[in-house]
Amino acid sequence: MNLHGEIIIGHMRLNVANLERSLVFYCGLIGLQKGEQDGNLITLCPGSHHHIVLEPPHRTGAHGAPYGHTGMYHFSFLYPERKELGRIVKKLVGTAHEIDGVIDYGISQAVYLRDPDGIPVELYVEDPLDKVTRRSERKLAITPKSIDLESLLENL
Repeated sequence: MNLHGEIIIGHMRLNVANLERSLVFYCGLIGLQKGEQDGNLITLCPGSHHHIVLEPPHRTGAHGAPYGHTGMYHFSFLYPERKELGRIVKKLVGTAHEIDGVIDYGISQAVYLRDPDGIPVELYVEDPLDKVTRRSERKLAITPKSIDLESLLENL
């Protein structure tokens, strides 16, 4: 399954311990497409001008940084609709990939997990603008609460 064409990502470069393992995660599970390869650098792209570059450590035998030491809190994939997010979650559940959390923020719903190197990844969908606007008229207060995975997987 390829990543939906409207998924939004930015440009980033990830230092990963094992390129093949990362390809299985980002292409096989998340749905990115493998693009160009230049030596040890592999570009992943969802069909847009934005992309992710995977590169191995610069030193032989080096390992990825321990959790909390990657220089970033997490990075995110914004899905165009809840159904697309549900498809990826179904795939994650089917492969027994560990999910760290599923949260409804009142303006968006997010699924948190880690890539094979422990880099935190957020998969999320924003609520429709009219729903958020109605809430903002009542002084929007973001109160995170858990999402039932069953409800996310409904109607797939």
